Amino acid sequence: MKKLPKRNVLEHYFFNYYQILFEVKKRIDDIIHSSPAKYVETGGSGISHNSNPTELKAIKIAMDKDLTEKQQWLKIVRDVVEDMKYIDEKSKTKYAVLIQKRYFDELADNHVQKQLGLQYRSQYKEMKDTVLLEGVLLAAASGLITYDEIRKFVKENW
Repeated sequence: MKKLPKRNVLEHYFFNYYQILFEVKKRIDDIIHSSPAKYVETGGSGISHNSNPTELKAIKIAMDKDLTEKQQWLKIVRDVVEDMKYIDEKSKTKYAVLIQKRYFDELADNHVQKQLGLQYRSQYKEMKDTVLLEGVLLAAASGLITYDEIRKFVKENW
């Protein structure tokens, strides 16, 4: 399959899933455990019109675009793995093994192909493309791939 939009980004999150997950959790933990913000007069709708430090931390987490984007990509990786496990159980395929060996164990493509018992490289590429296609579709549905990026891909590749 031709280069899917954001395929390299998706593969980056597959290869670095645990490292990025750790960084995201650490960033959230740092925000949560940071010195509490002082109550501030905000003119809010509450009786005292004071801000809440916990709310301010939650807002800081939610408004962090980089953190939010990373969380979305990590969710996509988890969902793809879960879906491929389901397909494996249903259809007796080995998509989850491909993901584990290629992305988490970081074995070379030819080694993964052999471990999957696939004689032809095209069979391996088709399986890998299926995994990545689902990820790209989920990314598009999540707004991580824009309408214009998809149109550009179609114009350049079809």
